[in-house]
Amino acid sequence: MPGAMQIEALAQAGTILLEASSGLQQKALLIMVNDAKFRHIVRPGDQLSVLSTIVSRDDHLARLSGEIICEGKTVTNASLTFALKPFEEIYHPRLHQFAQLLYASLLEDAKLTNLSREDFL
Repeated sequence: MPGAMQIEALAQAGTILLEASSGLQQKALLIMVNDAKFRHIVRPGDQLSVLSTIVSRDDHLARLSGEIICEGKTVTNASLTFALKPFEEIYHPRLHQFAQLLYASLLEDAKLTNLSREDFL
C-alpha cells in the first residue's frame, strides 16, 4: 500500500473521529501532515488497524496523532492537523441527516474510546 494511501487512511480516520466527536457540528479539513514515518512495507492482503488520537483541540484547530498497525507492529505514524469549520458552513443543512446515516454505517465495526455512536446520532 503506497505511503500516500496510508496517509489518506490516517486522514479519513481522523476526520471521522473529529466530526463524530463534535456531534457532526464541525467539519474537519486536513491542512497539514508532519513527521510521517513509514517503518515497514505494507503488502496486499495485510490487515491494518488505523488508530487516531486527539492530541489537542480548540474551536478552530485540532492536532491528531495517527498510527497504522499490522501484525502488532507500527508500520506508519504521523501527526495531522485539521482546520475545524461549522458543518453548515461547508454543507447544505439537508446533508446533516445523510451525514448521520453515513457515520453510523462507517462506525458500525469501529472501536471507539471515550466516544459512543450515540454521541453523534
